[in-house]
Amino acid sequence: MAEKQDSKKQGIEQDPFILRLQTGDFIRFLDTVTPNATCPSCGNTSFEVISDGDHCMVLATTMHGPSGERILPCFAVYCDRCGFIRPHSVFPVQKAVAELDAAEAEDGVGD
Repeated sequence: MAEKQDSKKQGIEQDPFILRLQTGDFIRFLDTVTPNATCPSCGNTSFEVISDGDHCMVLATTMHGPSGERILPCFAVYCDRCGFIRPHSVFPVQKAVAELDAAEAEDGVGD
């Protein structure tokens, strides 16, 4: 079982589509999709992106169910007051960023 889990983790870690999101793109996503977000723990409105500076780091959560284990990769922010971590599934974030990019290209933004 451990070998199967390791191979799943390796697959996610090696997939550049999942891992590669620039921090600025995640911030654009957050500003567009969650502009009025507050911390559910303390009510603070200031969050920090979990990143290495240029790219978001992935929070890989292992989900357990009757059919086995699955890894849910997330990008995350944390409240800069209480430390509450707010994950966002990688897949909707990447889809939204692609849609933002397409809309900006259509509008000629960045030219």
